[in-house]
Amino acid sequence: MREQLLWMMLTGVVAGRWIPPLALWVLARRKDGSAAGFSRCMNDCPLRFKGWTRDLCPACSRELNRLRWGMTLGLLSLTNVLGASVGDPWESWFRLLLVWVLCVLVLTDAWAMLIPNVVTVPALFLFAAVRAVLSPETFLSAVGAAAGVWGVCHLIQITGGGLGGGDGKLLALSATVIGWPHILFAFWLGSVCALLYLFLCRLAGKKGGLKEPLPFAPHLAAGVVTVMIWSSAVERWWSTWLTGGIS
Repeated sequence: MREQLLWMMLTGVVAGRWIPPLALWVLARRKDGSAAGFSRCMNDCPLRFKGWTRDLCPACSRELNRLRWGMTLGLLSLTNVLGASVGDPWESWFRLLLVWVLCVLVLTDAWAMLIPNVVTVPALFLFAAVRAVLSPETFLSAVGAAAGVWGVCHLIQITGGGLGGGDGKLLALSATVIGWPHILFAFWLGSVCALLYLFLCRLAGKKGGLKEPLPFAPHLAAGVVTVMIWSSAVERWWSTWLTGGIS
């Protein structure tokens, strides 16, 4: 167990260093122009990518480096918590992979209000395949949870409820990992987190409201990670609620 945790932490260091540049690269390589607003960085210098190399101004390079160190420390802490809360070693790696994908999506949404399909769609199919191998008995339940949460998000989107298409895909790929009813609680926690964020912004005198665009991926990711850490408590509560409801 200790050796596995050490390997997870080492891979977390590598992921923390590469996730921010990867998120930048995903945005800079978009062909449809929807990330055109992100073609210039915070210091009004152009973002130019050649393969995996980046060409940022010195100020933005320092900012990116600070973000990489911060993400590395955050992933180290989260890896330690996940390793302790999830008993099965393969399930721990599976959930850690989801955390890495969520980190990429959080950055792209925070920077450019985009949750790219080039990340979500392959991750959705990959996670579904891994779930089928790791736990065939829960595969149908996980896929059903993914389809259900995507359908709900799509319904909210087409009725003007404020969700984007990427939000539904983010929850769907998360559902293949954490399953039902955990994805329901993750969605609820993400919504509460977003409302709390808006409330604190209003208290601080910042502009914004329910009608203003809001990157939702950071809040949804916070809900998913929280549920992953306390998954046993969610299962006990759900079982107790069902038992009470039936009786």
